Amino acid sequence: MPLIINISQGPHSSTTAAVNLFYHLMALTTLPREHGGKHSTAIYIDCSNSFSATQLYKATLSCIRKATTDPLPLSAPPTAVAKEALNHVHVLPCTSTRSLFSQLQELPEYLLDSAAHRSFDRSMDLLVVHGLNHFYWQDRFDTEIARLENINSGSVAAASTSLSAQLFDALKEMQEMYGCTVIYTSTQIMSPTTSTTTQGASSRADVTTPTPAPAPNESAVMDVYARNSLVNLHPTRVAVPQFAPAMSLEECLRDKEKRAESIRVARYWVSASAGGRSKKQEEPRTGQSGSGFSMQITKDGVIEFG
Repeated sequence: MPLIINISQGPHSSTTAAVNLFYHLMALTTLPREHGGKHSTAIYIDCSNSFSATQLYKATLSCIRKATTDPLPLSAPPTAVAKEALNHVHVLPCTSTRSLFSQLQELPEYLLDSAAHRSFDRSMDLLVVHGLNHFYWQDRFDTEIARLENINSGSVAAASTSLSAQLFDALKEMQEMYGCTVIYTSTQIMSPTTSTTTQGASSRADVTTPTPAPAPNESAVMDVYARNSLVNLHPTRVAVPQFAPAMSLEECLRDKEKRAESIRVARYWVSASAGGRSKKQEEPRTGQSGSGFSMQITKDGVIEFG
C-alpha cells in the first residue's frame, strides 16, 4: 500500500538520518529485482540543495552486496548495476515554494517525455521531497511585504496556511496519480531568539536561546504535514554515554577506542507514530521506547538496520 510519510526534523531530530534513509529507499526503488530492488523510478525534489550522488552510489552498492547471496558470478559487476540504477533517480532542484509547485505540476509531462530520460518504461514508485517547508521564512516575508503593500486586503493573513494545504494537496494528487509512496521532511520552525540572563551572572553577556514557540499561523502550517501523513517518523541520534566519574585513567584509556568507534558509527532511533498526531507531543529523544526501529550509519555513509 503506498504511504505518505512525514519525517519530522525538530531540535532533537537528525537531518543526516533522514537523508541517508532517502538514499537507501531510492536505491531499493531503482535497483533490478534480482538485486533486491523494484526496478522502478524515484523522484528526488531537493529544496535544501544537499543531494549527494556519491552517497547515493555508496548506498546503492551496499544494497547490492546485501542482496547478493548467490555464489555464482553476477551477470554484471555491482558498480555497473549501481551506475545504471542511478540513471533512474531524477533530481529536481527547487529555489522557492513556487518552483516546488512548478516541479510537481510539470512532473507528469516530464515522465511522459521519452527523450528527456531513460525511465520511460518504468513506473514511478517513490517521490521524495527533502525540505517541504524549507522556504517557510521566505514565504512569510513575501506575505508580510504583500500585506504592507495592500493593508486593506483581508485574505493575506491566512496565506501561509492555505499555501501549505495546497502543497500537500499537490503531493497527494501525485500519489493518487502514480500509486507511489511519498516521503518528505518537514522542519520544526524556530521562533526568533529570546534573550535571557542567568541569575547571579550579571557580568556575562545575555544568553540567546532559540525557542520553538510557534509564530502566528505556524501551528496550522505544521499540523498540515503531520496530520495528513499516514506515518510520522522522528529520527534522533542515540547519545554515547560519558565516562563515569568513578572510572580511573587506565579504564578510560582502555575504553578509548571503543568509544571512538561508537562516535564514528552514528546510531539512531527512529520513532514512529500514526498520522494526525500533534507536533506538540514530545517524542523520545535518545531512548528506544515506543514504536520504531534502530539504524546506524557507518563512516562510509551506509545504513545498517538493527
